Amino acid sequence: MPGRAAIAARLGRAGVGGVLYFVDQACRLRALRLPSLDPAPAPRDGGCRALVSPSTAPPGWSLWPRDTPLAAYCRRGRVIVSGSVGESLPMIGGCAPAWRPDGSMTYIRRGAIVQFPRTGRARVVRSADQLALALAHAPALRGTTGWRATRVTWLGPARFAIVAERPARAVLAVFAGRRIVSLVRVPRGASELSASPNGTYLVLHSEQGPLRVYRVPAGLEPVRGFGAASAVVWSPVERWLAFTGADRDKPGLLETANGGTLFLDEIG
Repeated sequence: MPGRAAIAARLGRAGVGGVLYFVDQACRLRALRLPSLDPAPAPRDGGCRALVSPSTAPPGWSLWPRDTPLAAYCRRGRVIVSGSVGESLPMIGGCAPAWRPDGSMTYIRRGAIVQFPRTGRARVVRSADQLALALAHAPALRGTTGWRATRVTWLGPARFAIVAERPARAVLAVFAGRRIVSLVRVPRGASELSASPNGTYLVLHSEQGPLRVYRVPAGLEPVRGFGAASAVVWSPVERWLAFTGADRDKPGLLETANGGTLFLDEIG
């Protein structure tokens, strides 16, 4: 890691702490303690699209010791959860996992949002019909039918965003409870949707076009300057930003799975 000591010193002076998770060139999930940049335990078997549970509220499910970070990922049409130790837990169907702020996990199953809580049994948070009806009644989509949710992410306990598609069209919609508060058209074929910890930003990956970042309080206004990035994630208080991209004038931390470089910047 070139310039490791200097980067660690900078992070230490800024008071940065916690754990940074990333995927290496072999699609293995790795972790670095901050500010030292020393290796830390990471969940196993996450592949290139591992989604790590929130550090603010570790799930503590019965299969793993409490405070064990977990990775959720989709494999052959099933969501699987794994930790750094112990067994892996497969869900009953579904894909597109997303962690809620309380440490429970949701995923999309046949167009519905299903929650697997820390304790208890899985339940449907929003049915496919409820989501489709809300979209069909949105002013910008009135008169359309056949909407089906494909991705979900959580902006808070009762606020979430989905990507929904129908033939030849896709939208990104933000819900407050059962009400849609923001909606924009996006490219079809979304492969990943994620939110910053405080719900300020949404990051959308799709099979068509570059990575897109939206500012939620501004009505899903696109945030410019991320066109060269291939992955973006925020620190818990949204002060720091980790992203992968092409070479820059400043030294990066290391090489990543997509052949880019991992950078860590303080948000100005």
